[in-house]
Amino acid sequence: MLRQRYQRLIDESVEGFLKLVAETERNGWEKISVEKGVQIFRKPPPPPGLMPIIKGIGIVNASPITVLSLLLDITRKKEYDEMFNKGVVIERIDPQTIILHQMYIGFAFVSPRDFLSTSTWRVFPDGTALICGRSITHDKCPPVCLLMSFFPYIHSRII
Repeated sequence: MLRQRYQRLIDESVEGFLKLVAETERNGWEKISVEKGVQIFRKPPPPPGLMPIIKGIGIVNASPITVLSLLLDITRKKEYDEMFNKGVVIERIDPQTIILHQMYIGFAFVSPRDFLSTSTWRVFPDGTALICGRSITHDKCPPVCLLMSFFPYIHSRII
């Protein structure tokens, strides 16, 4: 029952992200910088989007399974995201999908933030791995920050 409740959102997120990955710079991606060997691109969001879509392309000197394992381990997120404070799995939908509450520290003029999302991962026949999430609401985790609770987002990583 829980899987059925979120299945459409999960499928839409994965399909939408795979479509974005397939697009190249010729399809509206603008290269905006290179930082630490990662090329950073920006694309205007589809209407009524508020924020641009950002993607980075780089090489990680590790096997795909090592990278996937690191990114799936919420207890290790501080190793690569210095703004991350903590994360809590609210509910496990299936072996590859969770409801995840992530909290971030504030810095400078930005207040602390928290996000509640589904997070799913898949490995495709060609060996490509995908982690994809989408903001949601959930009875066990009411919104803390009203501004962010009205701001839907999709986050994804492809390995």
